[in-house]
Amino acid sequence: MRSTHKRNVAAMQAAPRCQSNTAAGLPCKKPALKGMPLCQSHAFWPLPPRPRHVRAADQRRAYIELQQAIQREVREIEKLIRWAKLNEIPDYLIRELSERRRNLAELTETNTPKMSAAALPRTVSAPPARAPAGAVPAPANAGARPALAKSHDELAAERTRDQALGAIVGLALGEAVGVTTTGFERSTREWSEMYGGGKLGLKAGEWAWDTAAMLALADSLLEQPSFDEQDFIERLIDHRDYGSYSPSGKAVGLSGMTAVALNNFAQYGEIRPSGPAARPTNGFLARMAPVAIRFWKRPQHMLEVAKRQSAVTHAGPGVAQLSEQFVKMVAMALADHPKAEILSGRFIDKRSGETLTYGQLRTVPESRILSGHEAEDSFNAALWCVATGDGFEGAVINALNLAGDATSIGAMAGQLAGAIYGARRIPARWLEQLAGRECIEGAALRLFDAGMAQAGSS
Repeated sequence: MRSTHKRNVAAMQAAPRCQSNTAAGLPCKKPALKGMPLCQSHAFWPLPPRPRHVRAADQRRAYIELQQAIQREVREIEKLIRWAKLNEIPDYLIRELSERRRNLAELTETNTPKMSAAALPRTVSAPPARAPAGAVPAPANAGARPALAKSHDELAAERTRDQALGAIVGLALGEAVGVTTTGFERSTREWSEMYGGGKLGLKAGEWAWDTAAMLALADSLLEQPSFDEQDFIERLIDHRDYGSYSPSGKAVGLSGMTAVALNNFAQYGEIRPSGPAARPTNGFLARMAPVAIRFWKRPQHMLEVAKRQSAVTHAGPGVAQLSEQFVKMVAMALADHPKAEILSGRFIDKRSGETLTYGQLRTVPESRILSGHEAEDSFNAALWCVATGDGFEGAVINALNLAGDATSIGAMAGQLAGAIYGARRIPARWLEQLAGRECIEGAALRLFDAGMAQAGSS
């Protein structure tokens, strides 16, 4: 017999709810204990110990947030100094502001290598002081000492340093340019500029996963005496979870094979890339430039590190061979080998199975270039972009018009073309828009200096 009695649940519904969340991330609906903000389950169940890599990621995130706060304060003071100079505020106030800015800047100088791209936005230098009325401007070379002619070795070192800078900056710009067409089918429209937008929804000059992985690899190579797989993958997980190497504060463009490797490490605590049966994707090639710049003076060690950094996230046929091939090409560019020599005999024609010379590669039509995610196709596409492009800009624009995985192909073509032509040949209008430019350039120069110092001491 069914009871007709109505339960009085008003008191239970009016009771305060638990303020914690369930394992699924939803608000807990259980009533809270008297005098406590939690229910019985959340109040007395012990929390599991947090993994070491999660604690380390939290520490890095807190450090980055502190650096960002200091940098924001410095930028606000710089704006105030410029405003004060333009409005003829008394000099003693400007000196106090400058002293404040200098003290804050000293807090970041010693730890600059650990800072993320978001923590180092571009700053605008202060305008020159006004000359007194009626003053006659001094000649440009007044009081200057006569310049001494640089030796051949000094000129060669400057050239190589510029090429190393071009490789890293070119990688970031190549990915930033490719953002517009990545994920789309190839069309008849001719793209010719860095627009941003696309499926990733990034602004012009912002980049995605490949450049962030490159910065993580650069920091790992700088802070570890040799390559440390665990340190590198923990940095990638930190970026995935907190966007620590992203100009937008969030990780975008993570590919499936890399995502599997990161999830396996978070779950099992060891390096487990996708199985060897899977066709390898191109992410391990798109971040390769730091290895070449750091170890180009030590070829055997460079090849070993190139294969090890690739194996952190990628496995499958051809990963080791493509890693060796690509890092060799970037290193040859740093050693100032001719472009024709670097590209000759690398492109594999799938129709004939033969490698093409530089002259043959330049005659391959765009319709035969595949621009998907597979590593071998992207390798061939990047070589074709550099071979047929007019300078750095032409190589990157070629990748943009290939569509498909234009970000990774652009990053590969950009780092190779940047190493060949140098940073001085990169368009200034693109450099002005590049997000986190100082961070990227700083990583390149520190890698180059560390490599030269180690080569000189050995």
